[in-house]
Amino acid sequence: MGLQTIEVDDVIRASALLDFRRATSETTDYWSRRIKMKSYRTISAAAILISFTAIPCWGAIIDLTAAGNTGTINGAIYQQGEANAGTGVFPAFLGIQASPTESGYNTNSPAGVLDDKTGTFTNAITLGQLSATVSGGISYYTFALDVHENNSGADRYISLDEVRVYVGGSATVNLNAAPPPDSSNSSFGSMVYRMDAGADSTVALLSTLSAGSGHSDMYLLIPTTDFAGHASTEQVILYSHFGDLGVLTGTPPNPVGTNTSLALPDGNYDTTATHEEWSYQTLPGPGQVTLPTPEPASMAVWALGLALCGGWGLRRRFRAA
Repeated sequence: MGLQTIEVDDVIRASALLDFRRATSETTDYWSRRIKMKSYRTISAAAILISFTAIPCWGAIIDLTAAGNTGTINGAIYQQGEANAGTGVFPAFLGIQASPTESGYNTNSPAGVLDDKTGTFTNAITLGQLSATVSGGISYYTFALDVHENNSGADRYISLDEVRVYVGGSATVNLNAAPPPDSSNSSFGSMVYRMDAGADSTVALLSTLSAGSGHSDMYLLIPTTDFAGHASTEQVILYSHFGDLGVLTGTPPNPVGTNTSLALPDGNYDTTATHEEWSYQTLPGPGQVTLPTPEPASMAVWALGLALCGGWGLRRRFRAA
């Protein structure tokens, strides 16, 4: 077999083709790796975002299921404590009853609204009927809540999930729906306090801490400065909503319970028995209230949660508008 003659130009062209293929292969591998890395980062970022958005954005969760507990929400004090509701010092002005949740506000409307108990249980009040109490150098108007849940078992508990207070509305307002969370309805007047302003908060209560019916389970102290500019003759309307926590067993999807840093007792926080009753203070009563100071770590967690929530509260089940 004769020898084949290979021209120098052919060798150069073959070598160049080999270098081109090698370079192309390396470039392809490089960009393939980059694309995979970006994909991994995208997937990781998405997973992190999903994990945060899956966490309910709650505001304050106050546990008043132990004697003497207290906490604050939007400047108001929620304190476990007992007063003789319905007496001359704490006359009742709002009764609410339904199941598994309930809501209502005080009015003189004879037809009744929402879950109000009509008759002597519910009536309009004026700002001049309230008496201020000084606690820690701050002046407050005090309301007392008597919850009438069962005396034993899981149904001893109840959750207070919203409070809105208005001044300047009508004594006979009869809107059969939750009042707006602002001052847009002149029949209710100006909203001076809202528990859920900025985030979705809740207060857990235990009915067996008090001596029974006629004895309150919680004080609500709202700064008198919230009512500044209003006359003593103006109407005060208090709206409240109960029972949204439902049954807590310490397992997902409950946003509270033993899965969080605040472990509320397991139980049924629905409204399961008779009516809940609000009264107001006409004479100084509760005395000084000592408020807990948040630890630095707690403040950091709160700030992080607020940043993640962006001021938005996840609406709970059965929540009134």
